[in-house]
Formats: sequence, C-alpha cells, structure tokens
Amino acid sequence: GGWARSIADLVKASGQLEHLRATYEELGRVKGTDTTKFLEQMRTATHDLVGDIPLLRFMNTAWQSDMKVTNAQVLQLTHNVVALSRAQGNSAEETMGALQRAFIGRGRTVSSGAYTQLGRMMGIQPAELNLQRYGQVLPQVIERQEALNKLLDVTAKKYLQVGDPALTLTDRLTVLGEEWKRVKDSFAEGLVKSEGFRAFLGLLDDVIVGLRKMESGT
Repeated sequence: GGWARSIADLVKASGQLEHLRATYEELGRVKGTDTTKFLEQMRTATHDLVGDIPLLRFMNTAWQSDMKVTNAQVLQLTHNVVALSRAQGNSAEETMGALQRAFIGRGRTVSSGAYTQLGRMMGIQPAELNLQRYGQVLPQVIERQEALNKLLDVTAKKYLQVGDPALTLTDRLTVLGEEWKRVKDSFAEGLVKSEGFRAFLGLLDDVIVGLRKMESGT
C-alpha cells in the first residue's frame, strides 16, 4: 500500500544520505574541518535552496579532487556561482550539479566542457574563463588548478557587479520544501536505527515467508 511505499522511500533516501554523510565526515576529519558548522555554512551560501544530498555530493567531490582548494574558497565559489546562475534564471540545485562536474575526475583537462557549461549558466562567456597559455603546454593537474583559480577570480569579480538576486516566492517554497525534507530525513534516520523498526522488519519478513508458503500450497 501507499504507507509501505512511503516507508520504503524514506528508508532508501536515508540510506543514500547516511552513505554520503559518512564519507563527508571521514573526509572532514582528515581535513580537520568542523563538518557540522561547514554544512551549515554551505546551506547559508546557497540560501537553503539546495538539499543536503546534492551538497554532500559536491563537497565530497571537491574534497577528493586533485585540485588544491580551501574550505573558504569552496564557500566563496559556491555562493558566487549559485548567485550568478540564479540571476540567469537557473535553479540552485542544477547549478550545484554543474559545479560538481567541474571538480570531477583526477587529471582531466578543462577542455571537457564542464567549465564552459558552468560559465554559460552564469552568463560568463567561455573566453573569460580561458587560460592564457602563451603557447606553453601545461601538465593536466596544473592546468586544472589554474582553471579553478581563474574561475574563482572571474566569479568573484562578476558577483561584485551582479550581486545576490532576491528570493522569489518559488525560491521561498523551495526553502520550505528542503527544510521539510531534512525533517523527514532526520525522522527516517532515527527510525532505521530504532529497535522497534528492526522488530517491524522482522515481522514483515515473517509475513512474506507466510505468504510465499500460502502461494506454493505448503
């Protein structure tokens, strides 16, 4: 029934969130980061318009990237990119997906198009993000690092011109929806870990076994 599907969906989402959070906590421990505080700062940087699952995915990707980036730079970049992209009519969540793709993969060059796509979402032309190589061929890891530094610089300057777009009614409804998701995720996490829920799962297993016996006529 509907209630069973709802519980299954809650548990599935909780499992995904738990896995991402475990990775995030471990990476944060290695970096010496207050993970609770940093997640709150990331929520603030995105005006609470992005769910925890996309945020954790992005942060795990950024922290595992071969590019050198500080937490302060991650916050600044996230805030500026989301603001500029929203000013172009894009959602904060799809913007975070594009920003994550710019960090994905060790040793990949910036010519993969991830930076170009991200730039277009922010109203920044590809030429503005191009590196001035002067004919030199750079190792991929250095090229990627310089591309990230250029992205940080260009988005910071562009943000000073554009600023933060006002939150619309749709944005406020999105914030409300994300807060409600967090409430449900917290409930699901507590539910899955509870003794009562484990007993309930055991009861369901017994019912399923009983139904199968009835179907087979044994």
